[in-house]
Amino acid sequence: MRRLFSFICLLLPVLSFAEASYELIIDRYMSPYSGAEDLLTLYRSLEKKEDMLLPPKENPSKGFWPTLGRLSELLLFWDPLARLTVTFQHEVFGHGYRIRSLKDTKLCEVHLDLPFPYGASGGATGFKYREEIKASDMLSVVIAGSESEYILANALNSKWTADGEIDARVANLYTNSKLGTLQYAYATEQEDVESSDSKGNDIVGYITLLNAIYQDDYMSLKKIRKAMLWNVCDATLFNAVFSSWYYVFTGKKSPHWMIPLGKGVYYLPSISTHLAPYGIEYSFDNYLRYKDRAIFAYFKKGSFGGVSYGGFGLQYDEMFKFTNISYGIRLHAFLQPRFSTSFKLQDLESGQVPPAKARADLESLKPGGALSIISKYRINNTYTFFYSDIGVKTSGYIPGFQLKGGPVVRIGISAKF
Repeated sequence: MRRLFSFICLLLPVLSFAEASYELIIDRYMSPYSGAEDLLTLYRSLEKKEDMLLPPKENPSKGFWPTLGRLSELLLFWDPLARLTVTFQHEVFGHGYRIRSLKDTKLCEVHLDLPFPYGASGGATGFKYREEIKASDMLSVVIAGSESEYILANALNSKWTADGEIDARVANLYTNSKLGTLQYAYATEQEDVESSDSKGNDIVGYITLLNAIYQDDYMSLKKIRKAMLWNVCDATLFNAVFSSWYYVFTGKKSPHWMIPLGKGVYYLPSISTHLAPYGIEYSFDNYLRYKDRAIFAYFKKGSFGGVSYGGFGLQYDEMFKFTNISYGIRLHAFLQPRFSTSFKLQDLESGQVPPAKARADLESLKPGGALSIISKYRINNTYTFFYSDIGVKTSGYIPGFQLKGGPVVRIGISAKF
């Protein structure tokens, strides 16, 4: 325990009493939730290390050379690091998590390219699967990278909501994670969809599998591109882009502008679109700041094959806050098709699955969700807390969760710095 605490002190060298909490947590199979928090904590530590080596000035220098220096810093270090971080989240905590969590899949390797301008950017996850794997499980692997990027963007947005400001060094991390699937969709060509040599493309895999399962409806590249454009409807994106240029010309952090609602409550909306195993989902995301604490609530809806589905959720990490302890809640609820089909991928590929079977699964809606309690306990009068997120989930699809039902356990440490 002492060694672990010493390691944490190295990662969290400067305590500046920021309002946002940063966690180092683990859970079974290392989900996108753990990955996002751990990556953001390491990212934050690098920012603080730079501030120790090059302490920020109260009145930063202006003029051509200081401005060029800050622009070069972003373009040559922080922006490439953001691309690499998003790719790591996509491959390791996205595809990798889903592969680790399924019984019929085995992770083989993860390849990460150097980010632009030092390399081609991008990555790949190699895995093996048994012949018995279900078609729906394979579909969940295909979309796992996309869902992990959304979870990373949401975690970062919540931290900015709590802090009330944006550090330009992390701004491009948000734009790349929030718009990752949009960029992927527009980088994919119709020829890729029609080709038999594009198995490593997530968008192509999603279209191919979804159309093979639900044979009397049709998902297309055009539909995905159109849906993903809604991700641009996000006020935080414009705040993030502004923060980069504000830093370049002034050397300072920019405010995270939100709409004041009165009595210390601030609000900012966002729209997100997701690739789900049963069709595209549209999510209306709501970020609130209350007593320097972030609250996130969403309402989602979608339809495919004439069948509608949807859900809602709430995350309030510090709903009840005391000196040495706090309690919060994480809630997800849904009504969705029974996408976890019983037929195998090999039967689907050989054309042995009748469309009526897939249609029956799509039209048979099921309710479900997940509920957990988030708690933080202060460790030995320090500014570090023991973190736990413990609850239960029903079977069904929730981004970042196992498909099957069961307990939810995430543990680690938390600090504000």
